Amino acid sequence: MVNFFFKVYGCQANVADSEGISRYLEELGCSRVAQERDADLILVVSCAIRAKAEQKMFSYVGRLKKFRLTRSYLKIGVIGCVASYRKSEILDRFHNISFAHGARDDMRALQAILADVVVELEKIKLVCVSGEKPEENKRVRDVAKWFKPAMSDEKRIVTHGGGTRGAKENLSGAKAFQSSYVNISTGCNNFCSYCIVPFARGREVHYAMDSIIERVKVDVASGVREIHLLGQNVNSYFDPDSGERFATLLERVAQVPGNFWVKFMSPHPRDMTTDILEIMNRYPEKLCAWIHHPLQSGSNRILELMNRPYTVEKYLSQIYEMREKLPNITISTDVIVGFPGETQDDFEKTMAVLEAVRFDNVFSFIFSPRCHTKAYDMKDPLTYAEKHARLEILQAVVKEHSHERNKTLIGKKVRAIVERKGERGFLIATTEGNKHIRLDSSDEAFVNEFVMVKINSAGVVYLDGEIFDEKVSCKQCG
Repeated sequence: MVNFFFKVYGCQANVADSEGISRYLEELGCSRVAQERDADLILVVSCAIRAKAEQKMFSYVGRLKKFRLTRSYLKIGVIGCVASYRKSEILDRFHNISFAHGARDDMRALQAILADVVVELEKIKLVCVSGEKPEENKRVRDVAKWFKPAMSDEKRIVTHGGGTRGAKENLSGAKAFQSSYVNISTGCNNFCSYCIVPFARGREVHYAMDSIIERVKVDVASGVREIHLLGQNVNSYFDPDSGERFATLLERVAQVPGNFWVKFMSPHPRDMTTDILEIMNRYPEKLCAWIHHPLQSGSNRILELMNRPYTVEKYLSQIYEMREKLPNITISTDVIVGFPGETQDDFEKTMAVLEAVRFDNVFSFIFSPRCHTKAYDMKDPLTYAEKHARLEILQAVVKEHSHERNKTLIGKKVRAIVERKGERGFLIATTEGNKHIRLDSSDEAFVNEFVMVKINSAGVVYLDGEIFDEKVSCKQCG
């Protein structure tokens, strides 16, 4: 049997890709392992969104050389966004890499590569371990036969992800929290001036709504409690067959029978519509009252330079509508600090928006120039020290906002799902708004179950609470 290991960098779309590929490898008879040292095949899923993510990936690939000292047959593949535009460099720079496959490349080609690699590894391990002739082994013959139709069978193309977190136990044998990342689309047509995604993942492609619903049904039947619908711009989604939009998809997912809840990311302010909020309000037991709504900048001038086709005024009106229609909603956002040409006035306008909204959580980053993008060649007079100083100011303020928002939950009863046992022995649960709770229980029977929790105290990162209603369904706690 071939053992494989995944090292995943970047966004949830990469997690979804890795889960879909895992399912394919498991259908070939392979087994996923928790550590590199136990693997015959290591797959590195790369992220290109910022330079730091690329640097981490390259450093990790370099460190993998040591594993080939004891296993010369070890196969290593780099897949994902970096491999889309730096494939030749990866193969030239790292001689320990067996293959590279970009996020925008044909998935059938990757399936064929993986099946070929599995056959080769099966043969090598047979000879090394048992001395058996590969052509006499049924597993080798079966895998070799199996991968041939995969080249042309559209039903076997990996698209949506999901599935591999549906096991009853995790790799350590303990009961596991089961979530699934389901791609509803891939690629992007927006071409924000700082973003490499359209170049790394290609133009926007939407998957058929019926196939997405089937993926959700399969995952829920396997015990998945949390479904994440993913796309670079989920609210631009439309069914290629019927033309139905994202709100309809949300409603159909919410109507799938089962004890689970649904989250989605990320929407784009340009395409946010009232009908999405109305559907969320109609199905509160399934559709989590949480929206990650990227702001990026509070300056209309900078938004225009970023090629973000909305104004601060429009963005704020959307936030007010969200809080009006969904009073208990949790809202998070993204902010880029130090975009080329950002003045002190632009930065102060961003801070003013943050003060006005007081988000539950803000993911903030210093601008990272990405080749191929329009912003890469923009004049950038700010020093890194100036950008970092602004980031520190921003993060100190949003930290206070997060704490304030968390403290409003003290004394309230919220629904949550228990994910795991923490290092200190207590259980860790997550609310529908992605807030983490430390529970006053160590009973692992609660893992992967919905519970009602009373919040007793709140910090910046964690809430503390107690379970007062055990193992309720989403309908009961909605």
